[in-house]
Amino acid sequence: MNNTTLLPGTALIDSLAHIGDQLGVSMIEELTISAPIVIPDDGGTTVQIKVGNPEGERRPVTVYARAAGAEDWTESATGWLSADTADSTPSTELASWPPPGAKPVDLTDFYDLMTVDYGPAFHAVRAIWLDGDSVFAELRLDSELDIDGYGVHPVLLDALLHPLAVSGFFADPEQPRLAFAWSGVRMHATAARSLRVRLVRNGADSIAVHAVDETGAAVLDIDDLAVRPVDLDKLKAPSDLRDSLFAVEWDIVSTDSGPAPKWVYHQDRDTEDTPAIVVLRPDDGDLDATVPERVHSVGLHVLRALQDWLTDERWSSSRLVVVTRAGDLVHESVRGLVRGALSENPGRFGLVEVDRDDAGTLEAALALTADEPHVAVVGGGVRVARLGRVELAVPGGPSALAGGTVLVTGATGGLGRLVTEHLATVHGVAELVLVSRSGAPEEWTDSLTETGVQVRSVAADVADRDALADVVASVAERLTAVVHVAGIVDDAVVTALRPEQWDRVLRAKVDAAWHLHELTRELDLAAFVLYSSASSTFGGAGQGNYAAGNAFLDGLARYRHELGLPAISLAWGLWSEDAGMGGRLTDADLARMARAGTLPLSAEQGLTLFDSALGSDRPALVPIRLNLAAMRGRDDAPHLLRRVAPAGSRRAIANNGDGSGPSLADRLVAMPEADRNKTLLDLVRGSAAVVLGHADGAAVPEQRPFKDLGFDSLMAVELRNRLGQATGLKLSATVIFNYPTPKAMAEYLRDKLIGTREIAVRDSVSEHVDDDPVVIVGMGCRLPGGVCSPEDLWGLVVSG
Repeated sequence: MNNTTLLPGTALIDSLAHIGDQLGVSMIEELTISAPIVIPDDGGTTVQIKVGNPEGERRPVTVYARAAGAEDWTESATGWLSADTADSTPSTELASWPPPGAKPVDLTDFYDLMTVDYGPAFHAVRAIWLDGDSVFAELRLDSELDIDGYGVHPVLLDALLHPLAVSGFFADPEQPRLAFAWSGVRMHATAARSLRVRLVRNGADSIAVHAVDETGAAVLDIDDLAVRPVDLDKLKAPSDLRDSLFAVEWDIVSTDSGPAPKWVYHQDRDTEDTPAIVVLRPDDGDLDATVPERVHSVGLHVLRALQDWLTDERWSSSRLVVVTRAGDLVHESVRGLVRGALSENPGRFGLVEVDRDDAGTLEAALALTADEPHVAVVGGGVRVARLGRVELAVPGGPSALAGGTVLVTGATGGLGRLVTEHLATVHGVAELVLVSRSGAPEEWTDSLTETGVQVRSVAADVADRDALADVVASVAERLTAVVHVAGIVDDAVVTALRPEQWDRVLRAKVDAAWHLHELTRELDLAAFVLYSSASSTFGGAGQGNYAAGNAFLDGLARYRHELGLPAISLAWGLWSEDAGMGGRLTDADLARMARAGTLPLSAEQGLTLFDSALGSDRPALVPIRLNLAAMRGRDDAPHLLRRVAPAGSRRAIANNGDGSGPSLADRLVAMPEADRNKTLLDLVRGSAAVVLGHADGAAVPEQRPFKDLGFDSLMAVELRNRLGQATGLKLSATVIFNYPTPKAMAEYLRDKLIGTREIAVRDSVSEHVDDDPVVIVGMGCRLPGGVCSPEDLWGLVVSG
């Protein structure tokens, strides 16, 4: 297809049908293909099918593919196998053949006109008839084609769709389409070499299928088979980048979650007894000030409120929800800051966007914030943020920037150098204006000049409007594009973030970007590219200021887009080597990001994404390489990924059946004291080992201070969060410093979890006592230790 070889989705259907037969779940309840499997010209592709544990009479299925030489698996399809409970009585519907009253179709040059064609071996359509919303077809395999081992041969399965090309089902028959979603697939027979098929329209892009053999006996039924248009050029994208380009989208959700918990406004919080939610509304700042000045001042005010909140133990059981105005550029940075704070302090904050100020709107949003960190009430609907895949397309033809002048800020940094060289060598720009604080090294500009591009280096502070105005004015008549890469990092956790750090980071991002916007808005630019960061989207521990600055860039791109001006903000994930901010990360930092599912982009991959983004009509994209397979099913996966990496429910079912079970406190109460202490110490040491990158907890001495083990503030945050998740406790931001060794931490957790609770046995027990033992649990009437039977209970008591 378009010189690209694909594995037909029908090959997966046949494979799953075979697997289902072996496991007693013979119906393919559903299968959705998220990424067609591309077969490269050399080396082949490995396909892996993973079938999960039973969930009732169903089993989840995930299909992965990996091209030869590729490092990572790509998810290609997901679905469910289930027991077939449908009526198995054979149908005689197609026993009369050809179907009476149906009109035959002339098949001259039929396959020559097909837009999607897997080759002559798949030319199985022998005849077609039309009758209203039904299409009838006769399919037959070549006699030399081996059908042994197949249920319904993939060639026959794929040929089911071919008659649709002449059926009039689609408004644009020239648009290539592929099957992407199958529901209710049931195979009744095997080894069919020919089929009589009836296709019935279910919807604009879906059909139902009934197929029989030459005697009229049922062979195959498909309740719903959905197809969708496919851009053939996009299938040429490198397979290792399919899970690397995303955009934040908004899913409408139900508001049936009930009323919001008890809440008060931030200014009224001292008049109530620890409400569940405290609502903070940022002000607008000085309306006579510039946009950058307001971003600095309003954000700093919110930062101080977050710091006070985290250090005041009175509110440790409450959640601070920051309510911002949708589309407000000043509030964009506030949202970035809150996302950063939330990544450091799970469960302590919420974020709400509203486009109107009324009590009903606020109540609807607050009711969802217990489970959703970011809720928006816009246009009358309640929505939650989700990351959605954006199809990657490598643009063809000449670049829109070819022969033009491009101004690049931050040109001498790692990412700046990469994109500058790329503009010169790949996009064929005629002139580069490189702006950085120190100016570009002469030997580097000389090497750029050798490519045929004219290079001008300017040493200037891009946050200085006057200096930047001079640069823009000098090239205004010929300026084609702006690429704003400049940025400064000055990391600290939210509680330690100082005003000067806040302002310093925002100047390079917010001030410079706004000045570029104002100074070029009247120019006829082909591109206005802002280098943002994934921290603006996901939040980033220790990067509240950086997340805030980059969130402004994302908002600015959307603002320009609404004005009809060119703009795209790229919220980059981690780059490998020394490119970008990744060059300053330690091995522990990289390991932490890998655990979170983030993989580094190579220079080649990043620049491919840059080129693809230039051709996008979206104002804000997230180019980030995610290991979605590793993140799927994890309870701690970000809510943003719930569309591309669903999490949570399967794990609970697999572990506890209904999700319930003894808590850690219950289990500790049932243990002898020595075992309690060892269990908690192992938990602390094991968690610390993960954070430090050690193989196991044996590498973490119990009496050695965390600081001496190599913990910094970000590691302390991660350890605090891991222990909080494992124990169910809300641990303060300073807990690692208050209990500075693994042993001290374990003792603290023990006291918090079980306190003075004890287990007492009313009478001494021996193996000869006939009376049933009675266990009194100080914490209530639950059986400790996961006791599920009288035998377990007796063993617990006898063991003391």
